[in-house]
Amino acid sequence: MAPQWFFTSRELEQYMPIATRKKWVTTEVGTKVEAFAVAGCDVVNMLRTSKQKADFLKAGIREGITEKLIEITGDSNAQMAYVWYEEDIVHKYGVILVGWTFPELVNPSELSTSLPALQKLHDAIKDNSCRFVKLTGEERADRIAKWKDDVAAGRMEQKTRATRADKGKKRARAPGDDEGDEEENDADTDTAATEPAAARPVKRRRITAKIAPGDIVVEEPNDDDDHAAEPTEVRTVAQRSRPKNGTKPSKRAAAQSARAPIKAKTKAQGTRDDDTTRVVLEKLKARRAKLTEKAGKDAGATSAGSAVQSSAVARPKPRPAFKGSAGYKSTEFVNSDDEREADPDADADDIPAPAASRNAAGAQLDAASRDAAGAEFDAALAQLSPTPA
Repeated sequence: MAPQWFFTSRELEQYMPIATRKKWVTTEVGTKVEAFAVAGCDVVNMLRTSKQKADFLKAGIREGITEKLIEITGDSNAQMAYVWYEEDIVHKYGVILVGWTFPELVNPSELSTSLPALQKLHDAIKDNSCRFVKLTGEERADRIAKWKDDVAAGRMEQKTRATRADKGKKRARAPGDDEGDEEENDADTDTAATEPAAARPVKRRRITAKIAPGDIVVEEPNDDDDHAAEPTEVRTVAQRSRPKNGTKPSKRAAAQSARAPIKAKTKAQGTRDDDTTRVVLEKLKARRAKLTEKAGKDAGATSAGSAVQSSAVARPKPRPAFKGSAGYKSTEFVNSDDEREADPDADADDIPAPAASRNAAGAQLDAASRDAAGAEFDAALAQLSPTPA
């Protein structure tokens, strides 16, 4: 019959699975606790191999020494130093370790794996026979003086800084290092002293005075160079003007500034050759071209039937053109057999049927163009023309 396990509190039995955050088996946990009690409540007795026991004892020794050092110094960040014990522990805190059972004070990881020796030191730390003791001021001074004598005699080694891994190698200096700049300047000076003047590159001197927009910057060779006969380099500074406060001007202000000279010229000469006038003219020309194109399409659709009847006559291609500001001239059509200018006043009997249709469409296009686009264009030009003084 398997043993029965009971909790003194029902709430405790419900809490343990939550606290462990793992699968909780009461029978398994109870068996392990019973085995630990049978082993005398000593973890060492629960370990199986000698190495596991030695590692456990060494970890306990290290933790015990650190806890005792923190307790006597009051420094929660204190760490035991085994290599530089005199400098970092005795001289710094004024305490010494007594009761160490091994011949030399070394890091617990370097101790032998002999279980009896480790168990002896472990027990000494637990029963406080191995502990730290405070030194008096006189004892501390004597200890420091003795240490200095030993260092001078070579019996002890003084704490030194570890050697850099990249010792003897060149390291890149941080930007803005004055010392590095001085070394580079020295190197340039030495190179300039050893190289002949003809082999050195030409050094150009730049004017560092304040430059205004539109000024000329001239870069000339040095007076002591042998290349004085070379042409100088001239370049124009295209620098945008800025206000005194350093902020960039707005787009509106920049546009007004660009139009100011044009307005002044217009006012002085009595003309209107400005951006606004040119934009209006471009819009009128575009509108007139659109009307012409539309009229040409209508004329082509009207003469499409006649062009299909005669296979020898190719489909005409209208080519409207401007002449003056009064309107359009007669539209020209190209025939595959004959290229000539159509006469809108010619009789229909003297002209073949396709040509007559084309001439009629051309006359209609001329009339519509003159009435619509021509009149509007002339009126706009009259408004934009300079006013006589």
